[in-house]
Amino acid sequence: MSREIYISTFANFGIQVRFRDVAHDDWDYVRRHLASQSVMESDFNISYQKSYYANFSQDDLSIVFYKKNGEPCGITPVLLREVENQRFLGLPSTAGFSLEPIQFVKNLSSTECKRISKSFLKSLKSYTSLQNIDEFKCHAYSEKMTDSINGWHSSCAELADSMSVNYEAYVNLTHDLDSIRVGFRKSYKPLINRANRIWSSRILGSDEICESDWDEFKLLHFKAAGNQKTRSDDSWNLQFLQIMKKNAFFIALYDDDGKMVGGGLFSHTRDQGVYSVGAYDRSQFDKPLGHLVQWLAIKELKRLGVKSYLIGDRRYLSEIPKPTEKEFNIGLFKEGFCTAIRPRFVFHFSTI
Repeated sequence: MSREIYISTFANFGIQVRFRDVAHDDWDYVRRHLASQSVMESDFNISYQKSYYANFSQDDLSIVFYKKNGEPCGITPVLLREVENQRFLGLPSTAGFSLEPIQFVKNLSSTECKRISKSFLKSLKSYTSLQNIDEFKCHAYSEKMTDSINGWHSSCAELADSMSVNYEAYVNLTHDLDSIRVGFRKSYKPLINRANRIWSSRILGSDEICESDWDEFKLLHFKAAGNQKTRSDDSWNLQFLQIMKKNAFFIALYDDDGKMVGGGLFSHTRDQGVYSVGAYDRSQFDKPLGHLVQWLAIKELKRLGVKSYLIGDRRYLSEIPKPTEKEFNIGLFKEGFCTAIRPRFVFHFSTI
């Protein structure tokens, strides 16, 4: 019933949409015609998020948007979840569950982008009110400093009840490798050189990886998490499948005895790379581990022709809610590799 109400609400606000799972060819068409493909709206990421939260009641409300002439022109991934008797729209983020910007095909007019964006947000306010969802959140990102905010961003700013900001660390992979490395935090370069001497490394794609490699990494992750299983086997299987389909690669570090001491999975599309998961041997924390993994990932993404690398969140102590000490330190570590810190605007919509 929720899906029927969802679709009819959009029609009431004058926009035509179809669910991704019944219009997958149109979803793929839009992705092929985006100016930049992100990992967020990839099939893998949506499947992974559904698997990660498999123990909760959820529904995939990801939709394709259409122009008035019926041509597909935009997509957005949306999951509806019920967690501890509360319902949330969106995908998990630093700000909690939040909706990503609509991804529009390149060359769609700014007028049409804004028309669809405003109607979508108004539709969501109506839908969440009907579904007794107290609030929802939407992200918007800064464009180039020479550009104005886009139609999605301005629509969020106009219709939201409040706004906050957090930040993400990026590497611009269109720069040459020497320029990227020169920009690293000064202390990182000798640590990378030392790590190269201490550890052997492997970059494992679909042609190199085997299940035993992945099982060894899963065990390392289990031990690093205090001997706790943090997510389902299905979510791990999906990530392995992502490697086999050439949408990710795995970097592993080994000691002199051939024991895996660290590793990271890096997802990517045509244009964007993302640091998906990492795990490191806690008994080796007095030695550099993650520094080498990040440098190898940057080089591999560059080799693959990917344009940007999202290392992850850069949390600041001034943020509300305030990050934990661990979150702050992880963000500080990631900042040491980045070429830019990008603000992520979080718009809050109340339906009460």
